Amino acid sequence: MPLITKLAFALLHATALTAFLSSSYVNAEDNAVTNSSIHQDITYDVHLIKESSQLRSQLIAWLAKQTQNEISEIEEKLVLNRSLEKRICSSDLVFSYVESNKRLILADCKNKWRRYIKQPTWLSSLQIEPIQTEIESPELQTVLVLNKAVKRGERISRYDLESRKLALTNFRPFQSTQANENQLIAARDIPENHPLELSDIMVGKDVIVVKTTMPSGSTVSGDFVTKEFRFENVPSDAVEDSNNWSFMETNRRLVAGDILRERHLRKSKLVRRKDPVTLVHNSPALQIITTGVALQDGYFGQSVKVLNTESGRNVMGVVTGRGKVVIESER
Repeated sequence: MPLITKLAFALLHATALTAFLSSSYVNAEDNAVTNSSIHQDITYDVHLIKESSQLRSQLIAWLAKQTQNEISEIEEKLVLNRSLEKRICSSDLVFSYVESNKRLILADCKNKWRRYIKQPTWLSSLQIEPIQTEIESPELQTVLVLNKAVKRGERISRYDLESRKLALTNFRPFQSTQANENQLIAARDIPENHPLELSDIMVGKDVIVVKTTMPSGSTVSGDFVTKEFRFENVPSDAVEDSNNWSFMETNRRLVAGDILRERHLRKSKLVRRKDPVTLVHNSPALQIITTGVALQDGYFGQSVKVLNTESGRNVMGVVTGRGKVVIESER
């Protein structure tokens, strides 16, 4: 074979070998890329599956702590809608009951989203055992006890009462420290040995009672009123003695039998404008009594201006009685 022919044959063989090797390298690269892509796809799919089951798995674990049901039962029966199952939270979900009856659950992905889930009716809530507390025995207190049975309206004397120490709760005992003989009557039928409550007894009280009709504006005096002892229907503002109605007059019409009350009274006008008054000038050395004319109306204890008819001067004094004005001087 000629030399040139051998050289051509060798060159052709080398070219074919190079092409074969290049083809093999490219196929190997393609296979590597394909395998890497498949691995990434598998990893991504697993990650999606893990995240998409996050809400369900965490909810199942939470419900197992809140109910009497086993976690396997909850996992088998719990059904969530697809949109809810696809919810993904980058942090742990927080679950809580919205209502006290535990019918609605709040799933909270902090600062991201919130969803409400209706709790299945087949779940059994945990039974909370009541806390047992020791009941303290009531302290002994001194009370009055009847030594005989009495009827409603009967008088109770101090000989009918005994003092005892009893353990009572929510009890308002009656105390007779201010009640004298014949001042107590039974407000209802009371059995023997019954501890007396405040509502069991009516305490009598001296009150001022109207004995004849008094028109509005009448001055209260002994001519119109008298003192009586009453047990029932005694108002809290009943007038009890004459000191409470000095220089007072009625502000409404009262009839015989009415109990005189503070709300029925108003200050009586003791000095009237342009009326003559007795002017008393008191000083440490002497007392001067003269006459004057009131220049304004005045009530008990009120300062008024008076014209001294003897000196012709206007002076200020305090009303101390009907038609009487007193001037106090230190010198």
